[in-house]
Amino acid sequence: MDFANRLQKNIKKIEKWAKQQGLDAYRLYDADLPEYNLAVDRYADHIVVQEYAAPKNIDENKARQRLLDAVTATLKVTGVETNKLILKVRQKQKGTNQYEKLANKGEYFM
Repeated sequence: MDFANRLQKNIKKIEKWAKQQGLDAYRLYDADLPEYNLAVDRYADHIVVQEYAAPKNIDENKARQRLLDAVTATLKVTGVETNKLILKVRQKQKGTNQYEKLANKGEYFM
């Protein structure tokens, strides 16, 4: 899978640099491949996957499957536990919708 290979390559390069710099929060992947329009960030032992909404001309089922594939690959390549992966879907918002609060779970991690 192209995404898994790219993520693994990025991790190998970035994690060495991050360790030298004493960082535990950094981006591992940022939409490098057009078919995987997402970002993957590491925050200590957590991973955040943010999908940028696919254009309207992309089949919804195909986009959903790619996201599932990317999440599965991310879990496998990073070795994080499922409960330490956070998934966000970024959609273009307009007007007052862009400032709405979506949820208040009251959970924080550091």
